Amino acid sequence: MKIFTKNIATALPLSLLFVAALPMPADAYQQTLTCTRSGPYACQSGETPLPVLWPGAQATFVINDRGTANSTAPPGLSQPILDTILESFEAWNQVECPGFDLPDNCSDMLLTYEGITAQSAIGYEQSSSAQNTNLVVFRDSGWDQVASDLTFALTSVTYNPRTGQIVDADLEINSEIYHLNVGDPVDPNLADLKNTLVHEVGHFVGMDHSTVPRATMYASADLGETMKRDLAPDDVDGICASYPPSFVAERTCDNPYIHPNPNPNPNEGHVDDGIVDPGNDDDLFLCSTTPGGRRSIPVFFVGFAALLGLRFLRSGLKRA
Repeated sequence: MKIFTKNIATALPLSLLFVAALPMPADAYQQTLTCTRSGPYACQSGETPLPVLWPGAQATFVINDRGTANSTAPPGLSQPILDTILESFEAWNQVECPGFDLPDNCSDMLLTYEGITAQSAIGYEQSSSAQNTNLVVFRDSGWDQVASDLTFALTSVTYNPRTGQIVDADLEINSEIYHLNVGDPVDPNLADLKNTLVHEVGHFVGMDHSTVPRATMYASADLGETMKRDLAPDDVDGICASYPPSFVAERTCDNPYIHPNPNPNPNEGHVDDGIVDPGNDDDLFLCSTTPGGRRSIPVFFVGFAALLGLRFLRSGLKRA
């Protein structure tokens, strides 16, 4: 059985989505939380807001093999599109963390590519036979079933509310409404694919929308915009606080990133180490935040769709 929820927050004014946020610095990154201290998604009795993070500071992902026909690149999963997706994940992969006096001063977040897949459905199945993947997929049709027309892309995350551990994340790109710019030169009338994807991968790893206008994780973007292609200092602060250097014992800054799959398998990317026992507090995975940042309510937090203790949220980049 899959967990589904209807995205109802994309049309709301952004200010309404922050009503439950605690007083914090005006300009700072934000981590996605399991629940809020007040408001419609308030924590239940005995529940504490926790950052939503990948256990072990690592995750794999796969890419749907159909690609898109609606971009400046050749149709399908062409090499320019594949390269753009991989570069977007790599932007968050083992980021150098200023201020850490360590031999390996990079974030311990390790993202690994595991090839292509015929799978196109998002969500998390909890049956013993499920082949769950963290999926990147283009939607050339049917976007009205995903989010509003003003949304460039949407990332759906399933997590354990008792621990904050992510068990699944899927990224959908709105290639029906928007013709996508791939690479350079940039068409100012198109949505830049890398600009969108680097933002969405931030949600994939547990980052929420930043209040810093020039940050990659800022909530909106213009057509032709490219400044989100590269992480801003605020984004670096966020990922380094979420997955700091030396968080994982013996991990270094030269871990392999890309493992291409020469023989594509529709079930490639199945992740076992992300499955946790909702009732086992030994699975608790916590991380502190630095004074320069804050943990906030999940922007575009669509609601709690619980099944066996798991919850489901969606976050996305909208058109300015």
